[in-house]
Amino acid sequence: MHISFLELALIVNGFFLLGLWAGWRLRTA
Repeated sequence: MHISFLELALIVNGFFLLGLWAGWRLRTA
């Protein structure tokens, strides 16, 4: 299975946004 640089960047960006959203939810809860 070959993962291109663009796909890897999208995956990393997705996890980063998910982490930001989770942190925001925990702070405002």
